[in-house]
Amino acid sequence: MRVAFLIDGFNLYHSVRDVIDEGRGGPSLKWLDISGMCHRILRDLPYSRGTAQVSEVRYFTALARHMEARSPGIVKRHEAFIDAQRAKGVAVHLAGFKKTTKGHEEKETDVAIGVALLEIFHDDAADCVFIMSGDTDIMPAIRAARRMYPGRQIGFAFPYRRQNNVLRDAADICFRIRASRYGKHILPSPVIAADGKEIHCPTDWLPS
Repeated sequence: MRVAFLIDGFNLYHSVRDVIDEGRGGPSLKWLDISGMCHRILRDLPYSRGTAQVSEVRYFTALARHMEARSPGIVKRHEAFIDAQRAKGVAVHLAGFKKTTKGHEEKETDVAIGVALLEIFHDDAADCVFIMSGDTDIMPAIRAARRMYPGRQIGFAFPYRRQNNVLRDAADICFRIRASRYGKHILPSPVIAADGKEIHCPTDWLPS
């Protein structure tokens, strides 16, 4: 069985922040090995029976340039993280932020994940897609995929404290990511890219 993972970057990031804020890990948890975690999750699932393989991992996010004045270096840190994910074989999809009456809101990620879900099934690139998110905005795409590709499976990997009952009921399989799992999947520093470039963990994220 071929399994693809689609990662809602901000949903996952805020989950990691929850773990840090609860005192269950330090800032180094932000230097997360997403690909390694996805591969391990799949190996740990009883239903895969050792036959499932990760076909691809896609990470969806946006650069919060509007926060640079309040949090200097936030874009540079995020860019280093993105470069490290790419070096580990993760496909990165960048969306953007839009200014609203309530501030800045990240746009396009949910739509991009939904489009990717349908593309993967249309291209016969995976038999099952796991979405790592607890955001119900993805539900229209889930319903469309069910209707168009009834033989394929859709699962949810809920980041810590992000479980959603609506998504759970729509899934073929789902599970919660425990807080302890993040700490088991931290990237080395540096990460070495294919061209030999060294990608270092941001200083602010290094263990104290």
